[in-house]
Amino acid sequence: MLFEKVTSEELLQAQDYHLEYYRYSGDKSSYGFHFTGERHYSMEFEINGRNVTKPLILYKLQLQRNFLIDRIYGGEMRIFFKNVPAKKYETYELSRTYEVTIEIILNGFYSLRCNLYSCQIGAFYYCNFFEIFYKIYKCSKNPYESNDYIYIGFTKSHEYDNFVLKLIPKSNTNKDIFSIVVCPGPDWMPKSSNSDYIGTWENYLLTLKLKDFSKEYFLKYAYCHDVGVKTFVKCGNLKQKFLPSIDVGYQCEDYNNEEANRIYNKDKKNSVASLSGNELICKDTMLYESKLVVIAFLPPGNQYYNIHEYSIEKLVNQTKIYVGHRLHILNYDDFIKRRWGIENSFGYVLNYEAKCSVPTISANLRLKINGTVQGFENKIDEKFGREDIYTFHSREINNSSIGCHIVLDGFEHPAFKDFYGHIYSTSLMMFDETIKKYIKVDGVQNLVSNRKYKCGLIIKGRNSKIQKPDYIKETEFIINIIYEKTHESNTWIIFVISILVIVILLIGLLFLKKLKSKKKKPKSGSSTSSSTSQSTTKTSTVISKISNAPIIKTNNADKTCTKMAKTIATKNIVKNNKVTNFGQKVIGIGKNSNLINQANNTPKKVIVKNSNINLVNQAKNVPKKIVGKITNPTKINNVGDSVFKLK
Repeated sequence: MLFEKVTSEELLQAQDYHLEYYRYSGDKSSYGFHFTGERHYSMEFEINGRNVTKPLILYKLQLQRNFLIDRIYGGEMRIFFKNVPAKKYETYELSRTYEVTIEIILNGFYSLRCNLYSCQIGAFYYCNFFEIFYKIYKCSKNPYESNDYIYIGFTKSHEYDNFVLKLIPKSNTNKDIFSIVVCPGPDWMPKSSNSDYIGTWENYLLTLKLKDFSKEYFLKYAYCHDVGVKTFVKCGNLKQKFLPSIDVGYQCEDYNNEEANRIYNKDKKNSVASLSGNELICKDTMLYESKLVVIAFLPPGNQYYNIHEYSIEKLVNQTKIYVGHRLHILNYDDFIKRRWGIENSFGYVLNYEAKCSVPTISANLRLKINGTVQGFENKIDEKFGREDIYTFHSREINNSSIGCHIVLDGFEHPAFKDFYGHIYSTSLMMFDETIKKYIKVDGVQNLVSNRKYKCGLIIKGRNSKIQKPDYIKETEFIINIIYEKTHESNTWIIFVISILVIVILLIGLLFLKKLKSKKKKPKSGSSTSSSTSQSTTKTSTVISKISNAPIIKTNNADKTCTKMAKTIATKNIVKNNKVTNFGQKVIGIGKNSNLINQANNTPKKVIVKNSNINLVNQAKNVPKKIVGKITNPTKINNVGDSVFKLK
């Protein structure tokens, strides 16, 4: 809250003005602490929705343990603005807005107050008041005309990191006690305070409406037994203009054992809840259907892996329920009739015991695979007689997790699915016929078909002295595993491989056939070239100008060229030349060409002259002589039928 102090044209001397806070209840009070402010000459803040920049004295209050454990620790906080040199209180001269009254008097002095109803901290200004009615005063000065202000905020102390409303004494003797605390509502800080309180929803139970239902508070649960001073139940967060934000709430503390064991419902009788269908009933109230607020409390000592572990929460349909849980139906009237005490206290706590306990439920141990309880058949086995029999295909349970689970008899509410899981463990065992004992099964890979198995109950941890309960039955059964036949798998493998081989062969045959057809297909001009080799009455000379023609040298020509017709194709032009009198010479003239030289007993010349021409000569059983004018001649002797291709 922002306050303006106007005593003269000069600013107040910060060292001359202290803030003091006291614990107060009824007509009793006790001294608290005093704080000196810090002078700031230019601070920006808001007055009635208008931004201003003014000088300001900043007071940083801290909550001390002695204040919180004071003999009247149930009272509220009173704050005084003291002029130290004058030895007088000037709290009455502090105001927040025009015509705001200050009605609180302590020992004849006006004071500010901070309780669950309202906390008068933040920004104020100084104002002269005059009396209207008895104990009611009116500010005569406009807040914008002031030239000095004060701001009151809270910071953490060396003892507490938070704005602690009240310490909750923890009981070291009764682990079944839990607490319900009252938190401020959303309007705890007015907007004119330049501070903002925002409530949170941790540990929330319900919204309490008091004073003709116009004032709201939040009820939250807390548990302090054997937890320590670090436990803090958060009500909300206080955002301050010139100071860091600070959490507001209640903190557990090891002190005042008498107060810690003061139980509000101690005279109420204990009862046991009942189960009907899927409904949980406590004191004739169907808890899942009721609009009443129910607390589900699991005290320490009900979890085998940690006897100090506990849980407390508001009961809803999804709340997991375990053996050892206790239930408490919140009575709204417990707080309605204590309205005055709540609104005039700095913090308010009621201790309770949960009087309605959840009963034990009959159960059996069943086989569980991959987190799912398996079905079974009860029938006669040739080897073991009548037994519960679980049957699986090997492929269904391959690489699966396997174990046992405690299944409740006739109660299938999902909240009770792991009802005994916190206090008991289970083990899957197989009967070893050699040593005549059950041995633990560590995994599905250790299962043996058509053997006897057992789901056993294990009590672990520090609860190992607890006897096995008779309402949870260990079970014996048989597991049959149907294995896949290996020859069927081999047949499939062979079939697939055969199909692949056939497909590859077909592709190969098609490829070879296509390649062969390409080789047999005649190129352009082959028919006319072939006909020229059969003509007989003329002598022709064909000259082919071929650049860089390769030299073809063939030995044993009779073997390689007999009965063959070759096609020599030019790029664009094909000429047919008739060749007569099979004794011939063929002369090719070209730049840097290869020479194809000499076929014995050849009386005639055939000269082919053309640009980019294909030459085909075919001779059958007739010796030939082929001569080309070119350097580095190569001889081909004893050629009967020869085919040359010049490029």
